[in-house]
Amino acid sequence: MFHVSRQPVREAFIKLVEVGVLQVLPQRGTFVKRISPRKVREGRFIREAIEAAVVRKAAVAITDTQLVGLAANLREQKAASKANDTAAFLACDEQFHFLIAQSIDCVAAWETIQDIKAQMDRVRYLSLNEVSPLDLLIKQHVHIVNALKAHDPDAAEEAPIGIAIAGRLRVTDAQIDTMMSGNLCRCATYNRIREAIHRAAGTKSPVESESHASPSKNIAVR
Repeated sequence: MFHVSRQPVREAFIKLVEVGVLQVLPQRGTFVKRISPRKVREGRFIREAIEAAVVRKAAVAITDTQLVGLAANLREQKAASKANDTAAFLACDEQFHFLIAQSIDCVAAWETIQDIKAQMDRVRYLSLNEVSPLDLLIKQHVHIVNALKAHDPDAAEEAPIGIAIAGRLRVTDAQIDTMMSGNLCRCATYNRIREAIHRAAGTKSPVESESHASPSKNIAVR
């Protein structure tokens, strides 16, 4: 179907297992693991702690040339927002934070974040449009760049990090359903996915509050 050999698919599955998205059960199959609210909270906490330290150091060390690169990235973010291209915006968002880490010659900081944010990214992709408006995230990024331009470590550290995840605003079942439409197999797992997103966001879903349903099996990879 995808005209690729088994090797790259196998390697992709290995990586997804490493970051906690897939679970391989010998002789049974490969399954998509449920979103872990605890892992989402931990990923957000670790990312905010690392990036706060990075932007503080960047405020001292960043060069004019590197600031020009961030300004270009902001223009790309605005273009993606205007086109309502969520995928392009998220790619710009990733590059924005990478450029800041690169400005202090500490790409390892971003690589560390990459290793722990898989669960957080799952919530981001399901909820970004409705929960974290792109214009708001761009304003947060502009705030960061302005603090870096002023070479003000305190302002840079206090600036919103602009991580596009659920949990900052209220998320509803309708918003979650819209983002899941067409992306997942319909195998009676939507209620459990909604519950996990609500827990990560700190809100309570109607399903959770009314039925108190017990956790079920993971989602099988088709």
